Amino acid sequence: MAKVDTYYSIRDSATRVHHNNDKCIDGKTIESYVKSTGTENRPLCEECQQLNMAEPAFLENVASPRRGLFAWFQAK
Repeated sequence: MAKVDTYYSIRDSATRVHHNNDKCIDGKTIESYVKSTGTENRPLCEECQQLNMAEPAFLENVASPRRGLFAWFQAK
């Protein structure tokens, strides 16, 4: 799964959304020096939503290095 920790752009001119998918083209264009972690109560970007729905949900738990396979079985 391509989910990552949430982030958003601190630029005033940026769209007021947050991102959580590393395949998101809009999210990829945010330079590291204007990226901030978290959501700041902004809605999730539409492209991230679509990417997240297109990928199988069970892979999120298996592929996540923080959760691992053991956590996936516990969640079932």
